[in-house]
Amino acid sequence: GGRRFLEADMDVSCDSVEYLASGLGLAVPSLMVYGIGIPLSYFLRMRELRKQGKLEQERAVYGYLFSGYGSEHWWYELWNSIRKALFTGVTILLTPMGPAMQAWGALLLLVGFIIVFLRAAPYLQGWLNELERDALAVDAETLFLGLALFLNDTNAADAKSDEIAIMVSLT
Repeated sequence: GGRRFLEADMDVSCDSVEYLASGLGLAVPSLMVYGIGIPLSYFLRMRELRKQGKLEQERAVYGYLFSGYGSEHWWYELWNSIRKALFTGVTILLTPMGPAMQAWGALLLLVGFIIVFLRAAPYLQGWLNELERDALAVDAETLFLGLALFLNDTNAADAKSDEIAIMVSLT
């Protein structure tokens, strides 16, 4: 209709005071507290305990964050939290640019996440490292092939290929 509006409630214009108030009053503080604040506070506390050599003594409190990882990778679960928040945030921020840009942004982040994981190999059990590596590879492949399907579908009629779409879908 020539104007931007909230998808959940089409009576609310994105240019309205109500939208701005909810975005600045609720959304931004929630992202700061839950997306950044909680993982950051856990990270700082655990880093301090590790420097003091007391992290293992605090297993009852923080053990769920580091128990499956090697001693040098105590931070990895917090990285996973931030990784998920970044992934979600980038795809939401790129929504106005369309699905192709969302997929490219997510794929670029995913490659970075894979690199961090491969360098860290954080799990104590080798098979868990292999499983996580394979899961990240499947995520990247799925995202890439989905992008290929989308781009093929949005091509002009003379550039579309049903055969490529079938092959990508089967893959």
